[in-house]
Amino acid sequence: MSKSVFISRQLNKDSIFKKGIENKGLTLFHQSLIQFSSLKMMEIPSTNIHFFYSKKGVEFAIEDSKLKALMYQKKLAAIGQGTASLLQENGFNVDFIGTGQPKETAQLLDDFYPNQSILFLRAVHSKQSVQQLLSDPKRVFDLAIYSNTIKENIHIPSCDILVFTSPMNAQAYFQNYQLQQHQQVIAIGQTTAIALYNIGIQNVIISKKPSETALVDAVMELNH
Repeated sequence: MSKSVFISRQLNKDSIFKKGIENKGLTLFHQSLIQFSSLKMMEIPSTNIHFFYSKKGVEFAIEDSKLKALMYQKKLAAIGQGTASLLQENGFNVDFIGTGQPKETAQLLDDFYPNQSILFLRAVHSKQSVQQLLSDPKRVFDLAIYSNTIKENIHIPSCDILVFTSPMNAQAYFQNYQLQQHQQVIAIGQTTAIALYNIGIQNVIISKKPSETALVDAVMELNH
């Protein structure tokens, strides 16, 4: 009998993860456990660089005409390749691409932009994991551009492998369900893994990279 996999992300038909899991004959359930909404921005701090933590941040930024216009005038930085790719698909040049891991990305930012001001565009409940690690807090500016809250009435079938793509998705799942003895847990990165540890989930596999390809590899390692 094939194993079942849950990922806390709504996937499109072209998703690498979706294709990879289904091609291996596994049953896949995919759903984000978070709901999002835009925030009205009264004032946008003037900085040299705009930094994006996620694809969702990019989506909300380009919905705001004032912020979108500013983005063409600024250097743009992304936490990882996925976020950078979405910026590029929308016609923006990306000056800096991090590794997807907060600590490494913060160190690279310090080296790449040693004396420049950076505006971090984020969700209300972001862990702010990169900006808190920069060496000079005086050059850090912050702007919440969208809200992220846990959905109500979550219904997820019991799956063998649970893949979490953010700390809040992990929190949302375990507010509704307990970890079963047969279930195995994968985190997309260190920040999500720490959130799982704090919830009490100890045996967590961390994806080697924060990408759908690496997540497929992690699932396959557990599916031997």
